[in-house]
Amino acid sequence: SPTATPREEIAFNVDMLFDFASASLSAQGRQSVGAAAARILKEYPGATVVVVGHTDNVAVTSGKWKDNLELSAERAMAVTRALTSAGVPAKRIQTVGMGDTQPVASNATKDGQAKNRRVVVKVMR
Repeated sequence: SPTATPREEIAFNVDMLFDFASASLSAQGRQSVGAAAARILKEYPGATVVVVGHTDNVAVTSGKWKDNLELSAERAMAVTRALTSAGVPAKRIQTVGMGDTQPVASNATKDGQAKNRRVVVKVMR
């Protein structure tokens, strides 16, 4: 269940994975997620993985996404696709977009906003 305590959380800053206002992984992003996938497969074979996308509270201005919830879900899906292409079975992955509902820092500063733009890979069991 998504409320269970994860064995491990691998948090990615969105700015490291995606170009600005994009939900397509950059080359560096694909490499980072690929390394995480290799680790998950080696250290947690058979584990369920929950991929959770988060955003800051800055309104989406690009016409591609209706809102931050949609953007966070699409970024989480991009990470999920990269995990599956690296060998993590899709049936073991749950993908969730949380938008700006779970900030880890204040959105009042650029630094806080950057911390809130993240995708977290939770390794469950």
